Amino acid sequence: MSRLDRIHVPGLSPENLVFFSDAIFAFAMTLLAVDIRIPELIGEATDMALTTAIIGLGPKILSFLIAFWIVSSYWINYHRLLSLIKNIDRNLVYLNLLFLMFIVLIPFSSYLIGEYPSRLPSTLLNAVILTGSGLTSGFMWIYASRRHRLIEKDLNTDFIRGLTVRIMVTPIVFLASIPIAYINPLYSEICWALIAPLNTITERRMMHNISM
Repeated sequence: MSRLDRIHVPGLSPENLVFFSDAIFAFAMTLLAVDIRIPELIGEATDMALTTAIIGLGPKILSFLIAFWIVSSYWINYHRLLSLIKNIDRNLVYLNLLFLMFIVLIPFSSYLIGEYPSRLPSTLLNAVILTGSGLTSGFMWIYASRRHRLIEKDLNTDFIRGLTVRIMVTPIVFLASIPIAYINPLYSEICWALIAPLNTITERRMMHNISM
């Protein structure tokens, strides 16, 4: 088998991969809101009863917002990554499918943590799934960029290193939160709030290093 055969998967291009993955992302993000329903009110549907029911949905709505933000971040990073990949091979396709497998599991873990907030099993499962999705995304980039395997040969090395760090921040935070969940699930969930500022810091540092 020639090198060209190993790189160019017949009938599949980076554009095809992005198109397919976008459909999966859209499906997963839609499913995130499916379980946010007002429970059937018992007795007269007064304003007070409806307000109470809406307030009771607080954990589910919060879980939805967090999951939607995380999936959106993964989607943005994914497009950024694929825009830099010029060729694909079978290994990258398999990594992409593994990544999407974790993405479609996020609505389930989001529902679980919204239904049972700050419980060890739901917190652990959510952290494991989000760790898996982030790590596989990172592995895709590491595989594609190692020795410029599937990217442009002249792509800046500092940029490659910086983007690797940027992609791996989110899964590392989720991974670190797993042992903390055994101490207190709530502390583990609070750790997830570190993702946004850490992403901002690593993004700015990466761009600063490139511009120097």
